[in-house]
Amino acid sequence: MSNDYNKYMDIQQEINFSIREEFEKRGIEFAYPTQTLYIEKSPANKS
Repeated sequence: MSNDYNKYMDIQQEINFSIREEFEKRGIEFAYPTQTLYIEKSPANKS
């Protein structure tokens, strides 16, 4: 426990990198958020 924000962030970064490293060792990949949008062209108005 510390009030030192830089120390907190250093520790948090170390934890995050450790998690990422373990995922890589085990062949676990993160999904990238994607979205597919299908647009249908309307028929032209015939007047």
